[in-house]
Amino acid sequence: MSEASAQSVLSAHGFPSGLSDLPLPELEHLAQELDAVIAQKRKANRKPSEGELLLLINTTVLSAEERSRYWVLAEKLEADQLTDEEHQEYMELVDKDENLRNNRFKLLIELAQLRNIALPKLMENLGLAPVFNG
Repeated sequence: MSEASAQSVLSAHGFPSGLSDLPLPELEHLAQELDAVIAQKRKANRKPSEGELLLLINTTVLSAEERSRYWVLAEKLEADQLTDEEHQEYMELVDKDENLRNNRFKLLIELAQLRNIALPKLMENLGLAPVFNG
């Protein structure tokens, strides 16, 4: 069924009565399209499960290779031995790490709310130590 015919049926005849005039194949096609829209909206509104949140939390860290490179560059920075290119690479890793940490924090808050416990208690339960940047 074309969008134009669907719109004319819905606007000219009203939702329930206009649909009853459609041939069965067009009604079935419309029903399939509506099912797809409903499924998409349900998926968009669905909250992640506890297991999904834990999996997402575990992906919010730099890879081992990135972490290793980060520390090499951090040591060179402290020794004032970074090239301009290395400095750019270091800043990109710092930004990525910061974004990952922020995302992890949001996911931890969501998990704490799902479990109905305070964030510090959740972190204790998961064996996570607070990170201090001071």
